Amino acid sequence: MKHNVEITVEESLEPPDWLSRHGIYCDALLELLSLEEHCFGLLLCKDSLMQSLNWYYRQLAETTDVLSFSQFPAGYPYHRQSVSSRRPQGPPFAAAAAEWRYLGDIAISLDQAARQADAQHCSIEEEVRQLSVHGMLHLLGYDHNYQPDIHTEAMLILQEQIIVQLSPCFLLPSKLSGASYRV
Repeated sequence: MKHNVEITVEESLEPPDWLSRHGIYCDALLELLSLEEHCFGLLLCKDSLMQSLNWYYRQLAETTDVLSFSQFPAGYPYHRQSVSSRRPQGPPFAAAAAEWRYLGDIAISLDQAARQADAQHCSIEEEVRQLSVHGMLHLLGYDHNYQPDIHTEAMLILQEQIIVQLSPCFLLPSKLSGASYRV
């Protein structure tokens, strides 16, 4: 089955047993955002690689949970607009994204995701789902580093709305076994 996400697992890691489900989850995420004709890359890595990426791209000598590398131009206007009046429902970028089929790349540290999952009392799969949604919003131009108070709140509200819509109550058919399972 071809997904609209290309998932790469760092060579030194064993691929998680939930990897196929996550591909289906990412397809559902794109569909929910009306971006089903688009694709992105997802790297699942260890802290050491994430720390290197964080240093190279952000000059921060520490690991982080998720990094996003959008294909949108750096000055794309969405994250420069006030989002306080924007209702976080529906895809803000569906029309603009039509110009680009490839949205960009997301990197997630499985080590950091495991620590956060433990702190949140959830599975690492659930935490990676949340980080994937967060990373996707960054790919689409949401930025909580620009005017953090305004943008962080709007981004986190939309992130929560998306996660709820793709919650464990959302049934997806298994493309592998013909059975249904929850994601």
